[in-house]
Amino acid sequence: MEELDLENPLADLWRRNFAFGYWDNRIKKLNPYNRYDGVDSLYILAQLSDLYAHLFAVNARNPEQP
Repeated sequence: MEELDLENPLADLWRRNFAFGYWDNRIKKLNPYNRYDGVDSLYILAQLSDLYAHLFAVNARNPEQP
């Protein structure tokens, strides 16, 4: 189990709500020789773009405590 961040409890909420490990695993499973993985990679790109846009907006609003 992950250690809790007592100084910044909101950081733990970010890590739980945005499953970066899940997306990292999906990217690693992509096979460039499988034509069906092209659609999956497009889906992953769209999801990660949305995720990072939200994270950027939140960080821009309150950079000290996103």
